[in-house]
Amino acid sequence: MGLYSCNATVISRSGGRSAVASAAYRAGAKLDDERQGLVWDFTQKRGVLHSEIVLPQNAPAWANDRAKLWNAAELRETGHAKQNTACVALDFRIALPHEATHEQRVEITREFAKYLVERYGGAVDFVLHTPDRHGDDRNFHAHVMMTSRRMEAGGLTKKIRELDDRKKGPVEITQIREKWEAIQNRLHDQLGIARVSCKTLEAQGIDKEATVHMGVTATALERKGETTELVAHVIAFAGIV
Repeated sequence: MGLYSCNATVISRSGGRSAVASAAYRAGAKLDDERQGLVWDFTQKRGVLHSEIVLPQNAPAWANDRAKLWNAAELRETGHAKQNTACVALDFRIALPHEATHEQRVEITREFAKYLVERYGGAVDFVLHTPDRHGDDRNFHAHVMMTSRRMEAGGLTKKIRELDDRKKGPVEITQIREKWEAIQNRLHDQLGIARVSCKTLEAQGIDKEATVHMGVTATALERKGETTELVAHVIAFAGIV
Protein backbone atom coordinates (compact mmCIF):
# COMPACT_ATOMS: atom_id res chain seq x y z
CA MET A 1 0.00 0.00 0.00
CA GLY A 2 1.42 3.40 -1.00
CA LEU A 3 2.01 6.08 1.62
CA TYR A 4 1.75 9.79 0.89
CA SER A 5 3.24 12.38 3.21
CA CYS A 6 4.45 15.88 2.37
CA ASN A 7 4.35 18.22 5.34
CA ALA A 8 5.59 21.80 5.38
CA THR A 9 6.99 23.37 8.55
CA VAL A 10 8.63 26.67 9.39
CA ILE A 11 12.06 27.01 10.97
CA SER A 12 11.55 30.26 12.83
CA ARG A 13 13.39 32.16 15.53
CA SER A 14 10.08 32.71 17.30
CA GLY A 15 10.29 29.03 18.23
CA GLY A 16 13.92 29.35 19.30
CA ARG A 17 15.12 27.48 16.23
CA SER A 18 18.27 27.88 14.15
CA ALA A 19 18.69 27.01 10.48
CA VAL A 20 22.28 26.01 11.18
CA ALA A 21 21.26 23.62 13.96
CA SER A 22 18.46 22.15 11.84
CA ALA A 23 20.77 21.60 8.87
CA ALA A 24 23.45 20.03 11.06
CA TYR A 25 20.96 17.64 12.67
CA ARG A 26 19.39 16.56 9.41
CA ALA A 27 22.73 15.97 7.69
CA GLY A 28 24.44 14.41 10.70
CA ALA A 29 27.11 17.08 10.43
CA LYS A 30 29.19 19.38 12.60
CA LEU A 31 28.51 23.05 11.87
CA ASP A 32 29.59 26.27 13.55
CA ASP A 33 26.66 28.56 14.33
CA GLU A 34 28.17 32.03 13.92
CA ARG A 35 25.12 33.93 15.17
CA GLN A 36 24.86 32.04 18.44
CA GLY A 37 28.55 31.28 18.88
CA LEU A 38 27.78 27.56 19.18
CA VAL A 39 28.94 24.37 17.52
CA TRP A 40 26.25 21.89 16.53
CA ASP A 41 27.82 18.44 16.33
CA PHE A 42 25.54 15.65 15.15
CA THR A 43 28.21 13.51 13.53
CA GLN A 44 27.14 10.58 15.73
CA LYS A 45 23.62 10.68 14.32
CA ARG A 46 22.63 7.45 12.61
CA GLY A 47 20.50 6.90 9.57
CA VAL A 48 21.72 9.60 7.18
CA LEU A 49 21.72 8.04 3.71
CA HIS A 50 22.42 10.99 1.42
CA SER A 51 22.73 14.77 1.58
CA GLU A 52 22.89 17.29 -1.25
CA ILE A 53 22.49 21.00 -1.96
CA VAL A 54 20.58 22.23 -5.03
CA LEU A 55 20.99 25.85 -6.13
CA PRO A 56 19.72 28.23 -8.80
CA GLN A 57 22.03 28.45 -11.81
CA ASN A 58 23.40 31.89 -10.91
CA ALA A 59 24.06 31.09 -7.24
CA PRO A 60 27.54 31.84 -5.84
CA ALA A 61 29.91 28.86 -5.42
CA TRP A 62 30.13 29.30 -1.63
CA ALA A 63 26.44 28.38 -1.29
CA ASN A 64 27.40 24.74 -1.95
CA ASP A 65 29.00 24.73 1.51
CA ARG A 66 26.33 23.74 4.06
CA ALA A 67 27.83 25.80 6.89
CA LYS A 68 28.23 28.92 4.75
CA LEU A 69 24.75 28.57 3.27
CA TRP A 70 22.85 28.36 6.54
CA ASN A 71 25.01 30.86 8.38
CA ALA A 72 24.28 33.27 5.52
CA ALA A 73 20.57 32.55 5.95
CA GLU A 74 20.83 33.39 9.66
CA LEU A 75 22.93 36.50 9.05
CA ARG A 76 20.46 37.78 6.46
CA GLU A 77 17.72 37.80 9.13
CA THR A 78 19.85 39.60 11.71
CA GLY A 79 19.76 43.35 12.27
CA HIS A 80 16.19 44.23 11.33
CA ALA A 81 13.08 44.95 13.38
CA LYS A 82 11.61 41.45 13.08
CA GLN A 83 14.84 39.53 13.63
CA ASN A 84 13.58 37.79 16.77
CA THR A 85 10.62 36.24 14.97
CA ALA A 86 12.11 35.82 11.50
CA CYS A 87 11.50 32.72 9.43
CA VAL A 88 14.97 31.48 8.47
CA ALA A 89 14.04 28.39 6.47
CA LEU A 90 11.25 26.09 5.34
CA ASP A 91 11.30 22.34 5.78
CA PHE A 92 9.37 19.84 3.69
CA ARG A 93 9.32 16.33 5.07
CA ILE A 94 8.39 13.75 2.46
CA ALA A 95 7.79 10.02 2.77
CA LEU A 96 9.73 7.85 0.32
CA PRO A 97 8.56 4.45 -1.00
CA HIS A 98 10.30 1.58 0.78
CA GLU A 99 9.87 -0.57 -2.34
CA ALA A 100 12.25 1.72 -4.29
CA THR A 101 16.02 1.46 -4.45
CA HIS A 102 18.26 4.00 -2.72
CA GLU A 103 19.14 5.53 -6.09
CA GLN A 104 15.46 5.91 -7.00
CA ARG A 105 14.69 7.62 -3.70
CA VAL A 106 17.58 10.04 -4.22
CA GLU A 107 16.44 10.74 -7.78
CA ILE A 108 12.85 11.63 -6.92
CA THR A 109 13.92 13.73 -3.92
CA ARG A 110 16.38 15.61 -6.11
CA GLU A 111 13.62 16.21 -8.67
CA PHE A 112 11.41 17.65 -5.93
CA ALA A 113 14.27 19.85 -4.70
CA LYS A 114 14.91 21.16 -8.22
CA TYR A 115 11.22 21.93 -8.58
CA LEU A 116 11.32 24.10 -5.44
CA VAL A 117 14.47 25.86 -6.64
CA GLU A 118 13.00 26.59 -10.06
CA ARG A 119 9.64 27.72 -8.69
CA TYR A 120 10.83 29.90 -5.81
CA GLY A 121 14.48 30.68 -6.45
CA GLY A 122 15.68 29.61 -3.02
CA ALA A 123 18.58 27.34 -2.13
CA VAL A 124 17.61 23.80 -1.12
CA ASP A 125 19.45 21.36 1.14
CA PHE A 126 17.99 17.85 1.18
CA VAL A 127 18.82 14.79 3.27
CA LEU A 128 17.52 11.22 3.07
CA HIS A 129 17.03 9.28 6.29
CA THR A 130 16.50 5.64 7.13
CA PRO A 131 13.45 4.60 9.17
CA ASP A 132 13.64 5.26 12.90
CA ARG A 133 15.31 2.36 14.68
CA HIS A 134 12.31 1.77 16.94
CA GLY A 135 9.61 2.57 14.40
CA ASP A 136 8.24 1.19 11.15
CA ASP A 137 11.12 -0.18 9.08
CA ARG A 138 9.40 1.01 5.90
CA ASN A 139 9.51 4.68 6.92
CA PHE A 140 12.19 5.99 4.56
CA HIS A 141 11.89 9.77 4.34
CA ALA A 142 13.65 12.97 3.38
CA HIS A 143 13.93 16.49 4.76
CA VAL A 144 14.04 19.18 2.10
CA MET A 145 15.12 22.51 3.63
CA MET A 146 14.75 25.68 1.57
CA THR A 147 15.97 29.18 2.39
CA SER A 148 13.22 31.70 3.09
CA ARG A 149 14.91 34.09 0.65
CA ARG A 150 15.82 33.88 -3.01
CA MET A 151 19.39 32.96 -3.85
CA GLU A 152 20.96 35.14 -6.54
CA ALA A 153 24.47 35.87 -7.78
CA GLY A 154 25.15 38.20 -4.86
CA GLY A 155 23.71 35.87 -2.24
CA LEU A 156 20.36 35.76 -0.47
CA THR A 157 18.02 38.57 -1.45
CA LYS A 158 14.23 39.02 -1.29
CA LYS A 159 11.86 36.97 0.83
CA ILE A 160 9.88 34.26 -0.94
CA ARG A 161 6.56 35.95 -0.26
CA GLU A 162 4.42 33.58 -2.31
CA LEU A 163 4.56 31.11 0.54
CA ASP A 164 3.83 33.34 3.52
CA ASP A 165 0.92 35.20 1.93
CA ARG A 166 -2.30 34.26 3.73
CA LYS A 167 -4.26 33.95 0.49
CA LYS A 168 -1.63 32.66 -1.92
CA GLY A 169 0.29 30.57 0.59
CA PRO A 170 -2.25 27.76 1.00
CA VAL A 171 -2.64 27.56 -2.79
CA GLU A 172 1.13 27.28 -3.20
CA ILE A 173 1.35 24.56 -0.56
CA THR A 174 -1.40 22.62 -2.32
CA GLN A 175 0.49 22.86 -5.60
CA ILE A 176 3.70 21.69 -3.92
CA ARG A 177 1.88 18.70 -2.46
CA GLU A 178 0.36 17.90 -5.85
CA LYS A 179 3.80 18.07 -7.46
CA TRP A 180 5.19 15.57 -4.96
CA GLU A 181 2.19 13.32 -5.58
CA ALA A 182 2.94 13.37 -9.32
CA ILE A 183 6.65 12.66 -8.81
CA GLN A 184 5.96 9.81 -6.41
CA ASN A 185 3.23 8.26 -8.54
CA ARG A 186 5.44 8.21 -11.61
CA LEU A 187 7.89 6.04 -9.68
CA HIS A 188 5.06 3.95 -8.21
CA ASP A 189 3.86 3.24 -11.75
CA GLN A 190 7.36 2.07 -12.70
CA LEU A 191 7.50 -0.16 -9.63
CA GLY A 192 4.00 -1.52 -10.18
CA ILE A 193 2.71 -0.49 -6.76
CA ALA A 194 -0.42 1.39 -5.67
CA ARG A 195 -0.66 5.07 -6.44
CA VAL A 196 -0.93 7.69 -3.68
CA SER A 197 -3.01 10.84 -3.27
CA CYS A 198 -2.29 14.16 -1.62
CA LYS A 199 -6.00 14.60 -0.89
CA THR A 200 -7.30 14.15 2.63
CA LEU A 201 -8.84 10.80 3.52
CA GLU A 202 -12.22 12.50 3.78
CA ALA A 203 -11.87 13.91 0.25
CA GLN A 204 -11.02 10.41 -0.96
CA GLY A 205 -14.12 8.99 0.76
CA ILE A 206 -12.05 6.94 3.19
CA ASP A 207 -13.46 6.64 6.70
CA LYS A 208 -10.23 6.58 8.66
CA GLU A 209 -8.51 9.05 10.96
CA ALA A 210 -5.42 10.62 9.40
CA THR A 211 -2.10 10.46 11.22
CA VAL A 212 0.92 12.74 11.15
CA HIS A 213 4.38 11.23 11.33
CA MET A 214 6.38 12.15 14.41
CA GLY A 215 9.74 10.81 15.44
CA VAL A 216 10.06 8.38 18.31
CA THR A 217 11.13 11.05 20.81
CA ALA A 218 8.35 13.44 19.81
CA THR A 219 5.75 10.71 20.03
CA ALA A 220 6.94 9.67 23.47
CA LEU A 221 6.72 13.25 24.74
CA GLU A 222 3.22 13.66 23.33
CA ARG A 223 2.10 10.54 25.19
CA LYS A 224 3.28 12.22 28.38
CA GLY A 225 1.15 15.24 27.56
CA GLU A 226 4.01 17.54 26.61
CA THR A 227 3.73 19.82 23.59
CA THR A 228 6.68 19.45 21.23
CA GLU A 229 7.89 21.95 18.68
CA LEU A 230 7.10 19.54 15.87
CA VAL A 231 3.48 19.29 16.87
CA ALA A 232 3.24 23.05 17.23
CA HIS A 233 4.62 23.67 13.75
CA VAL A 234 3.46 20.77 11.62
CA ILE A 235 1.50 22.02 8.64
CA ALA A 236 1.15 25.40 10.36
CA PHE A 237 3.03 27.02 7.54
CA ALA A 238 0.97 29.49 5.49
CA GLY A 239 -1.94 29.15 7.90
CA ILE A 240 -2.70 25.52 7.04
CA VAL A 241 -4.02 23.37 9.90
